[in-house]
Amino acid sequence: MMRVLLSSFVIGAASLCFPDGIPESERKELVNGDERYPVGLWIHDYAAQYATAELVAILVQEKVGYKLEKLGLGQLTPDAFFALAGCTRPTDSIDRGCSPDMITRAHISVEGWTGGYSRTWDQVQQDYPQTAPRNLGSMGYNGAVTLYIAGSVQDCGYQAEGISLDFYRDYNLSWRNPAKYFTKPQEINTSKLLACSQTTLMYVPEMKNYLEMTGDEEGVTHQGNGDVIGRCFDGHFWYAPACRANSSGCIPVITGGTGWSLNEMMQKGTLLSIPLATAVGKTWSEYTSLPAEYSVIFYWWVPDPSFLRLDAIPIRFPPFSRREWEKEMKRSEAELMSIDKYISQDLAVLAPDIERFMSAYALDIKDVEEIMSKKLDSGKPYFDVACDWLHANAERWQKWLPDKTKCFARYGLYNVKEEKFVDSRANPDNLKCEVCSPGSYSEPMKDLNGSTYVCQSCPQGSYQVSEAATQCDLCLKGEYQDDTGSSSCKRCGFGRYQDTLGQSSCKACPNETTTVGFGSLAISECGCLATTIAAGSNSSEGLFQCQPCPVGLECPLSSSIETLQRQEAALGAEYVPRVLEGYFADPTDPLVIYKCQPSTYCPGGKPGECAGGLSGKPCSTCSHGQTWTGEKCDDCRDEAIFIWAGILLLGTLLLFRAYNFVDSRALAEVSPVQACMIATSMTINVIQMIAVFGLMSVTWTPLLASTSSSLSFASWLTVTSSSLEGSHCAASH
Repeated sequence: MMRVLLSSFVIGAASLCFPDGIPESERKELVNGDERYPVGLWIHDYAAQYATAELVAILVQEKVGYKLEKLGLGQLTPDAFFALAGCTRPTDSIDRGCSPDMITRAHISVEGWTGGYSRTWDQVQQDYPQTAPRNLGSMGYNGAVTLYIAGSVQDCGYQAEGISLDFYRDYNLSWRNPAKYFTKPQEINTSKLLACSQTTLMYVPEMKNYLEMTGDEEGVTHQGNGDVIGRCFDGHFWYAPACRANSSGCIPVITGGTGWSLNEMMQKGTLLSIPLATAVGKTWSEYTSLPAEYSVIFYWWVPDPSFLRLDAIPIRFPPFSRREWEKEMKRSEAELMSIDKYISQDLAVLAPDIERFMSAYALDIKDVEEIMSKKLDSGKPYFDVACDWLHANAERWQKWLPDKTKCFARYGLYNVKEEKFVDSRANPDNLKCEVCSPGSYSEPMKDLNGSTYVCQSCPQGSYQVSEAATQCDLCLKGEYQDDTGSSSCKRCGFGRYQDTLGQSSCKACPNETTTVGFGSLAISECGCLATTIAAGSNSSEGLFQCQPCPVGLECPLSSSIETLQRQEAALGAEYVPRVLEGYFADPTDPLVIYKCQPSTYCPGGKPGECAGGLSGKPCSTCSHGQTWTGEKCDDCRDEAIFIWAGILLLGTLLLFRAYNFVDSRALAEVSPVQACMIATSMTINVIQMIAVFGLMSVTWTPLLASTSSSLSFASWLTVTSSSLEGSHCAASH
């Protein structure tokens, strides 16, 4: 947003209008959440706005007690609409810089001509409903835009023949000759006028409208393409029908810009038979100086100081006809416009006392003209002139000020002398309304003087971090607050939790349990101490069965059978219990631990985990059709079966021959069948021994380890072997 501070319009930090005015150091700022900033006063670049805005600036700062910043400068009333809505480029008619999430820094604007820009006002209200400004109504007077004459001209005509030059009928040439009281068009220095080609006479829509309303074909020129422009007489003037035949009988009418309200003047001259000769001042300076140099009719609006020294008098036309003006016929007077004051939509919340002040603020148009006249006469800054008016009219502005103990929501009674908030205004001395501080909230109070607000400390279990709050917030789960008037809550410590909002203390975890950190939200965040594990607990109901961690398990804080089996914990990997390497835990009963031989068969981690595809308790066998290769279980190969079959056959023959060599006598007593059975039994015993070697904790060579694994099936032959030996013994007897 553009910020322009005018040296003639600024109140310096040390400047006070009132000896008892609130100094800069004691003035409040607006409080919006965590932000603090001054009240923004939007300024338009014209005199009546300066005059009326300066009164507001002095009183808001020195009597209501707010810091204030002057923003602008705007040129037209709609600039204020967009500034107070929060648009960042309110004076840019192409792109105002508006957005849906605007926050305004402009909060007040005065002297707005709403009626002339009603469509723009309605559009702002429609497009930005969340931030669109509020119209607090009339400043106490209306604005008028019409044709004027100098008071001296009026006096001259009235004294000479009783003619009322402030009334349109006395300009009728049928019975009067009003032109003799005015300068003739030919006597005006045309170097101070715009040529017709530079004025609204060349604007086709306006001239078509004039022709349609009046039927005055001689007052326009038809172009070859069908367009219509105003007819130019003498290069600078347009003459009304009443004096075209004799231009010396025409009365000059001076306007500004490129022809402000030129269409209206032309219609009035034609439809009311007034001998007008319209012209446009070349510059603002020449527009405002020509009526002082010559006796002319001139276009003007009030309040404005441009022609105050002429004691200007408006010409009265037929009363305003809305029906005619809606048809764009302008023979009647223009409608008087309410001059309004505006505030931003959020000001009622941020500073309700300023809203009340602005609602009561009202002037008479004579007040505004008095301030502007003194500014012209004295040359003083507007601050000095406005201050003089305030000193001379104390009974007027004191009625505008809100009761200083009438606080609104977000504020509370504050004793300036004691420097503390209070909850009574029985003694109103030294009391004012102050924004409630963090740790408190604004609460309504009624007493014999009516309603107000006081600041109350937040109770236990609640807090308020911001200023200007209307309630305290409850402490969240995992937090507590055992003090009053706090701006924050405390977190529950180790071994404690809180599962309810707005509490003044925390709950303790059950015996032999604690929490991982601060701010625990529920009893389920309690867990068994390190080196213990929860067996069959229901933490959500506060039931824990913590027992010592068995040998072969590693149990960090908050261990449980569930996290051991899942091998994951909500708190993170460092809180997951695990089986140590060289140990085996039964998946169905994970607290039953086996020590593995060799230890490499059991990698630890999750219950039931075995290395290399081993299974069983504890990791002792490969699956059917597989053999242990020294690192993992692998599928059995066919050539190994034939090799071992050959070895067994050869071993049987060798054993048989050895037995025959050692004890040939015994062999002679044994039948061939019995000898065969004895050899088979001896072979089985050898196989069993090799299989048993593989179960020992000794680390064998890969060949023997593989052989032992392959022969592990033979362990069941022990019973069969014993049976065979029994049969042999029976047979031998």
